[in-house]
Amino acid sequence: MNILDKRTRTEFDILCSARLYKMQSTIAERLNKIINTILLLAGASIFGGVSGVIAVIMGFCIALLTTIQTNYNFSIVAEKSKMQYNAYYRLYKENYYYSDDALVQKLHEIEREDTGVWTVLHYPAILRCRIIRRLPGGNLDPKLTVLEKVVSWLAGDMPKRRLNLQQNEDNN
Repeated sequence: MNILDKRTRTEFDILCSARLYKMQSTIAERLNKIINTILLLAGASIFGGVSGVIAVIMGFCIALLTTIQTNYNFSIVAEKSKMQYNAYYRLYKENYYYSDDALVQKLHEIEREDTGVWTVLHYPAILRCRIIRRLPGGNLDPKLTVLEKVVSWLAGDMPKRRLNLQQNEDNN
């Protein structure tokens, strides 16, 4: 990555930030929907006349999921991430309208609004950007940990090995 000029590096950083926030928005939305669905089902079972040990387990599930939802606020994380994704993606699409210095300045303006992004998403987002931009490392098998694979899959963007474009052209 050191061989890239300043402009290309800035564009890459913008794209990586966009992908990162898109992945976080997607996984936070999915986690929020899963928790809400489980809460709805568990609550319905309590009111449906379930008693005994099952009622205690359902009550525990409701308490646990409500605590998780209250502490992590997945719906708020998803909304803030979606807003940051939109800002980064708009800048990525409009970057040709800006000079190098103006582009860096706009990037810094957007970065001021950044929120914490889950660290487990960083490497998968970088790999995805390398694939998109056809940079070195994008055509290699990604060496993701099991956790990175699962989380990036849940986020809807697990990087996979990119086909060698030269081989495809030779086969046609």
